[in-house]
Amino acid sequence: VEAQKPDQAKDYPTALAALKKAQEVSGRTPYDDFMINQFLVQTDIGLKDDAGATAAAEAAADYNAIPDAQKSSIYHNAMALALNAKHYDKAMAYAKNLAAMTPPPDARTEEIMIQAYAYGGDFPAATALAKKPIDAAVAAGKTPSKDAINLLFQVQAMAKDEAGAQQTLELRAATYNDPEDWQRIIDTVFGTKGETDLDLIYLGRLLFATGAKVTPQDATIVGQTASHLPFFGDAHNAQQKGGTGFADPSARAAADKKTL
Repeated sequence: VEAQKPDQAKDYPTALAALKKAQEVSGRTPYDDFMINQFLVQTDIGLKDDAGATAAAEAAADYNAIPDAQKSSIYHNAMALALNAKHYDKAMAYAKNLAAMTPPPDARTEEIMIQAYAYGGDFPAATALAKKPIDAAVAAGKTPSKDAINLLFQVQAMAKDEAGAQQTLELRAATYNDPEDWQRIIDTVFGTKGETDLDLIYLGRLLFATGAKVTPQDATIVGQTASHLPFFGDAHNAQQKGGTGFADPSARAAADKKTL
């Protein structure tokens, strides 16, 4: 009670002194310590003592008789602070406690849970939770948020799930049409085996149409392939983007235009 009033007034040194007195009282019950730790979280955050706030939050969350009405906030605070302190095992444990609650956590809490799962090494749980808002948006005919897509991409990259990350990158490119995303996708495909000449032509057309940055190397691949087929309009576009190593297609492209 002595700590409550200065805490509310943001007089954190006075609140901390009162809490230290409470910690010195003999015969405290586990519930007394639970209450003290709850106050310490707020007080230590006010004093910018992150380590103290984290220790108090974790101690409160580890109490085995947390009242049901307080569980959500207790686990949320402990998870966020443990994650920030790189106590990944604890953060993941609190995330799992939140996942088991009814009603389920809100979207912001789930974002922190995804990070707790991922940094704790439970990539299947992190991926499943990260996909949840994206799948819900698609099912409702809505556009998934870029933040949700980016978070899923981050989890898949941490998990070294190259196939999943590539699919998510394609989703982001198709949804938000960012030229940098198109460039990354096209560069990846240019570097794989099995593309036909026609595949390379279409990739070049996509590269030029999306406004992505075109490297001389990519322009050369497209230009040489187009010149060989021969698709002189594509070769001309590639030449304009810095492609080399093939005959100047300008005259043939101009002649083709006249026949269209």
